[in-house]
Amino acid sequence: KKSETESFVRTFANLYTPIVTISALLLIIIPTLIYGEFDKWFYRALVFLVISCPCAFVISVPLTYFAGIGKCAKKGIIVKGSNFLEEATKISKIYFDKTGTLTKGNFKVEKVNIKDEYYNEKIFKIISSMESLSYHPIAKAINEHFKLRVDTSEISDFIEINGKGIKGNYGENQLIIGTRKFLNENNILFDFNEELGTIIHIAYNSNYIGNIVINDEIKAQASKVIQKIKEDFNLESIMITGDKEEISRYVANKIGIDRVYAELLPEDKLNILNKEIALNEKITFVGDGVNDAPSMASANLGISMGDKGADISIEISDIILMNDNLESIYKFFYISKITKKIVWQNIILSLGVKFSFLFFALFGLTNLHFAVLADVGLTLVAILNAMRLLYVKV
Repeated sequence: KKSETESFVRTFANLYTPIVTISALLLIIIPTLIYGEFDKWFYRALVFLVISCPCAFVISVPLTYFAGIGKCAKKGIIVKGSNFLEEATKISKIYFDKTGTLTKGNFKVEKVNIKDEYYNEKIFKIISSMESLSYHPIAKAINEHFKLRVDTSEISDFIEINGKGIKGNYGENQLIIGTRKFLNENNILFDFNEELGTIIHIAYNSNYIGNIVINDEIKAQASKVIQKIKEDFNLESIMITGDKEEISRYVANKIGIDRVYAELLPEDKLNILNKEIALNEKITFVGDGVNDAPSMASANLGISMGDKGADISIEISDIILMNDNLESIYKFFYISKITKKIVWQNIILSLGVKFSFLFFALFGLTNLHFAVLADVGLTLVAILNAMRLLYVKV
């Protein structure tokens, strides 16, 4: 997927080549008809043609992008096209999913608050069996906590609603596990004491029986990265998550996020991003889960976690962070910025020197030796300038 600059180079070359070829022919024909001296004008036309060859311009621009993609790969960042390196320089806002992106995604059960009459191995086995059918990291954490042998043969009418929870029957017993809103939608109304963490509520046969408190750890580098991308690239950072308002704001305040949208379903996230895009904002979305895939596809630039991320988010994203390290986001934007700088250096250098020598050639102020130097020498300089990217410290 080529960048706009690469596409411009190709379009420019398609127009430029016939123009200079015709100009060289006219440089032979018109002066020869007026002044004679065919050999003199033929030689000038040859010099003109050699100088006009757009090698430096045509080669150096895509080569610079290749070098940028290669540099990213060395840092464990997979870029799916040079257009994404260019797009990164236009971004004004960066949206982060919370769980697995700003936090480690290593969920651990902090507390099990189940009513005494239901606090037994039978209930825990039913919960574990139902959760074993879900691919959500929270489900895995719950199963790891109870460490019971699951039995899915008794489960029927199982459904999982992204961002809400799961529901199904175990034998003749109905179980609903998920957010408070999800249980309320199923006519399970209840009161409970708020706790800091992700709260998974449980209803058994239409009775609220308690909840499981799950906590996640903030990534060590999150605060530093948020601060650096704000200072160096002037990017507004926004958290957009399905988690509770309280814990989302706690995490955001701790790492310096500018804005927070919490308790959202996947379609809510998508609607927020689409409103920004409709206002011609250039945005990046960083996430890792199945729920993040629609937002990632909608954003101008989608960045996924390649280590623990869901397959669909990796497939849809434009950039993959192979080590899930948030510092790679800063490195990607830095490399993109340097790549664009070198691209424009090569464009200005190539066209500036070319047009200067073309002027000299028209008036016979240079010869074929300098023409070759202007062409091949300038191409080598542009290539070496592009290769600088491979040695930039990030």
